[in-house]
Amino acid sequence: MLLEMTHQPPKLPEGYRLDLASDPDAPALRRPDATVVARFIAGGVTPEAIEREALEDLLLRAGRQGEVRREGQLAEHRLLSLVYSEVSSAFNPKKIG
Repeated sequence: MLLEMTHQPPKLPEGYRLDLASDPDAPALRRPDATVVARFIAGGVTPEAIEREALEDLLLRAGRQGEVRREGQLAEHRLLSLVYSEVSSAFNPKKIG
């Protein structure tokens, strides 16, 4: 399970959402335009981590880069998330038909 029942759901900025349906093994944080901000490892993420990613993305998009982690660190995190997603897909192929 992504979030234990003892945790409150993440409080996300308006329009941001956690997409659990597209890949239950690597839920995606999505912007209002549905683009992916980050993917998380199911079972290993806290509501606070999801909230932090959404807020950092919102601030970066608003041009306030000095208030959050350096852009390179975010890019590295997203790259690792993408690699995890690809590896996960390779070990968990989806059935067709």
